Amino acid sequence: MKLQRLHIKGFRNIDDLDFDLSNQNGLSVLIGNNGSGKSNILEAIVAIFASLYSKSKRFTPSFDYEVEYTIQETYIKVKKLGEKISVNDTEVSKKELSKLLLPKNVIACYSGETLRLQETYFKPFRRHYVHDIIRNKSELNSLKLLFINKDMWDISLLVLFLHDFDVFKEIEDFCHNVLNIKRITSINLELAPKHLTKTNAAKQLIDAISPNGDKSVVKTVEELSNIIDRLGMTSMKEVFMALYVGLYSHGIKSIDIELESKNGKKFKANLLSEGEKKLLSVFTMLEVLGDESSLMIYDEPDSQIHISRKSEIKKLVERYDNRQHIITTHSPTLASAFFDSSEHLNCLTKNTNGFTEKIDKDKYALIAELTDNIWNVSEQNTFLASNKPITLLVEGKTDKIHIEEAFKRLKGGYPELDFDIFHFGGATNIPQFMIGLKTCEIDFSNRVIIAIFDNDKEGGVCCNQTQVKYTKGERNKYGLYSLTLPLKSYGTIENMYDQSKYHTAFKAVVSRIAFSGMVSEYAETITKQAKIELSNNVLEFTDNDFEQFRSLFDLIKEIKQLL
Repeated sequence: MKLQRLHIKGFRNIDDLDFDLSNQNGLSVLIGNNGSGKSNILEAIVAIFASLYSKSKRFTPSFDYEVEYTIQETYIKVKKLGEKISVNDTEVSKKELSKLLLPKNVIACYSGETLRLQETYFKPFRRHYVHDIIRNKSELNSLKLLFINKDMWDISLLVLFLHDFDVFKEIEDFCHNVLNIKRITSINLELAPKHLTKTNAAKQLIDAISPNGDKSVVKTVEELSNIIDRLGMTSMKEVFMALYVGLYSHGIKSIDIELESKNGKKFKANLLSEGEKKLLSVFTMLEVLGDESSLMIYDEPDSQIHISRKSEIKKLVERYDNRQHIITTHSPTLASAFFDSSEHLNCLTKNTNGFTEKIDKDKYALIAELTDNIWNVSEQNTFLASNKPITLLVEGKTDKIHIEEAFKRLKGGYPELDFDIFHFGGATNIPQFMIGLKTCEIDFSNRVIIAIFDNDKEGGVCCNQTQVKYTKGERNKYGLYSLTLPLKSYGTIENMYDQSKYHTAFKAVVSRIAFSGMVSEYAETITKQAKIELSNNVLEFTDNDFEQFRSLFDLIKEIKQLL
């Protein structure tokens, strides 16, 4: 199943949004800052397919949409406009709609607040499914909306280890080398067989695990494997869903798994890190629960995963490229992993009215080129998506720290100022960026962009090289301005404070280096370290210590009034 196009109109902060996904080959990544509408898009997708799966009017979306997809080499276009629904441009009734070729299931993994989603979509589908299974009215693999949450971590882990590792080498590699688990040493199941009175797959499994009706049973993986073989369960998805039904029908009260790590340490499965559990959820979605007819949805799957392991998400998704994946993230690490193949990236922001809109991919490519990739994808997104009237470009990280803290202390005197700040890792990186903005076709007419340089020799040269050096009261048509710090003499951002502040930081650095006995070896870095030390101390400064920054904010205010 591959999505080709999605059009959403009138859902939450999505006024009228159209996605062409035809060239994304089943992998679509939505990147945007918080509030940009990423999760709303996922919810809209779930709402659309919930309404197509169910005959109940409760799932009829309040918004209009068009969705185009291919499945089993068949192209399908579904359009809802008001009360009318058409398939491939032919209006159909609800009864005719039930014959539509749909994804086998929609499987979702969420990181944020999911109560509304669970209550509105996933829980009703789950209840109906469990009700039918325990009455033997439906097949185990018939659940259309499946939400992977913390209730299923133990089931997921157990099912992975029930695979034959001699055959399923990728699962063995994941368990041993990603989760660092050598084996499951014991499985303690707390059962309530009386909750399941009619014959069904979940009851058969529970009865086989506890033939004498014992409420507490300890098993090994080998013993459970033998039980599954005797029952003739043909796939691990069946096993997962039987355990799932047992859990949500309360026939299984709990599953307590003890593990042994690769270094021989034994521990309980609930002590796996949140990041490991998230990887476990994603892997189970892909390896056990989904197939080429599935639609897989991941809301920030990399949250709580250590930065060094975020690329594991990409590796997992790319391994299963025969299905549709939709992923949201605001992680620069994960986004950068997919940015090598920029056709998969869909960049979102909010317009001035608060509605979700897309950012042209060509703009991303241009900003990446102009910054020589100094900024990560998240910073590029913030720059392009900013609705603030002012953007400040500064030389280094410490410049940003000082200006941001100064503005916090003095902003009461500047209610009209609101800005983002981006640093460039040095003065020489800014001029080419400013010249590029001057000649590119990106419209920055709704804001001013101000480059701020140190008032020293290098800063003065670079300020002139931008070709947009600010002259008092003179407006340029580009909205681009450059200036040096308003100091009475040559100096850097550190000279905006009383010099005793810098001297204190300098002495602290010298003291540490002297104590280590290596002052001469580190002499060239003392100044740099002192600047970092000063930036670390700003939270301890009084508001009066920032008074000289007023001259800078007065300049910014003066330029902003030229808009």
